[in-house]
Amino acid sequence: MKQTLSIQSILDLENNQERESAIIKLLNQALQDENYSFAREIAEFILYHNIVELHFSYRLQLHSLSWLSKYYYSVRIGEYQDNTLTKEDITHGTLACALKFRDVIPGIAFDVEASPEEIEKGNDQMFTFYTLSGLSTDSVYRSVMLQCILMGDEDSTREILDIWQSKPACEQLPDCQACVQHSLVEYHHFLGDFEQALKAAIPILEGKVSCKHVPQASYYPIIDSLIRLGQHEQANMLLDEAITQVEDEENTYLFHIPYMAQLLTRLNHTKEASELLQHYNNDLVHLGSTYPFVYLQYLIALTPYHPEALSDAKRLAKLFDERNENNYYQAYVEFMYAKTTIH
Repeated sequence: MKQTLSIQSILDLENNQERESAIIKLLNQALQDENYSFAREIAEFILYHNIVELHFSYRLQLHSLSWLSKYYYSVRIGEYQDNTLTKEDITHGTLACALKFRDVIPGIAFDVEASPEEIEKGNDQMFTFYTLSGLSTDSVYRSVMLQCILMGDEDSTREILDIWQSKPACEQLPDCQACVQHSLVEYHHFLGDFEQALKAAIPILEGKVSCKHVPQASYYPIIDSLIRLGQHEQANMLLDEAITQVEDEENTYLFHIPYMAQLLTRLNHTKEASELLQHYNNDLVHLGSTYPFVYLQYLIALTPYHPEALSDAKRLAKLFDERNENNYYQAYVEFMYAKTTIH
């Protein structure tokens, strides 16, 4: 008897933790039963659903993508037969996996439960999948570089940038030019070269490149660079634009709200920052239950108005740093607390 995935039965569960547990059980059972067509359907739902209120952890996404990419490769080389798939389906599924790796490999750094071994294994799987699929590995190194930035690893970030830029661009599945430009902004901002970050941001600010993620994802490193260079007037103007764009599609860009609140506080717009956090409080707590990194940024933004949040921010930052084997996020908490404390 053919099984089907009941999306509604997943959505009817009370919260994202219950939904994730239920779909993990469903996926594991399908794999145990060797019902690989159904497992493929579940994995693709986890990775590609467009339901705004449904969120799955990056660990689950990486696990699903690792299995799915291997599955499509096995079908493509004839190691396994899936009569429900056409040749076009296999090609589309393979390329969709390749694209999804570009999101999940940086994103896995957001998941404090992901171990260094899991992260490294995911990086290796992306590299192997691209190589076996005949795709240039430039996107692999760009994705890993962004991951290193999120993990506070300066040495690896510098090293991987050089490798990324030495690789030929992938002709079959080229990187989004807006995402490439954003990656350069993130690179220079992370290393403290704020003037270079602003230079790299020019095509983004002039509207020459944009996509689903850019400029929204670029606002924080750009505005933070302006603040650190003392260009507060420009920072205020751009922050107004950023908040408008983020709030226009709040379901899509909700995770940027804590960053916007942090910037508002640093520019002494404390009333606006407090109101922004209050307005999105429930949504951010809900989202943070799935994405601990979002919750960390929320706690940091909240600390000037609710000092009791500082201890939780320090605790969560320490968990990230212990996994990353550095002091990056604990230092960030101290920096932000010193900059935003209201006296």
